[in-house]
Amino acid sequence: MDLKAQWDKGCKLDTYFEEHKQQVADNRAAGENQSDDYIRYTKLNYALLKRSLKSVVLTPNAQLALDKISTPLYLLIITETWCGDSAQNLAPIYKLEEANTHIKVKVLERDKNLGLMDAYLTNGGRAIPKVIAFNEKGKELFTWGPRPDKAQEMVIAWKNQAEPKDTYEEFSIKLQNWYNTNKGIETLNEFASLLSI
Repeated sequence: MDLKAQWDKGCKLDTYFEEHKQQVADNRAAGENQSDDYIRYTKLNYALLKRSLKSVVLTPNAQLALDKISTPLYLLIITETWCGDSAQNLAPIYKLEEANTHIKVKVLERDKNLGLMDAYLTNGGRAIPKVIAFNEKGKELFTWGPRPDKAQEMVIAWKNQAEPKDTYEEFSIKLQNWYNTNKGIETLNEFASLLSI
């Protein structure tokens, strides 16, 4: 996979945030699926994103890792605006980019880039967000996603829950509450570890 070529097709996070805002204003979702649910998720996620951008603060571990980066590091994010995990995890990544000019971030929409997405499946699924990190030469350094390990453990536990189990809506509320309480700390600390490799 030519990551540099994929990078060239992406947009900066600020542009992506503006597009998300415009989708909300236009009462639409990204892509072809314009169902009421996708439009509702898009609106909800924009509110979550705005709140996350205000509440997320760099952790000491993340700052230490960032201080050691002195050459360009590219983070390519595959995602969609209707994705709840993206709404919570893009803010910490944005903070990394803000804190070190060597960190470069771009976004590609999953459903318009299925070839790339299918090269980075999670347990056989097109789970997002997915972050692919690479250097100036286009060498892949690490991947991350679709969510912090602790949130992923919650998802797996819910999927394996005996019947009758929580509905998806009930579980989503629990997961969002976890994200709201955590304020991006787990995501930042996981990236700190990855950046230190």
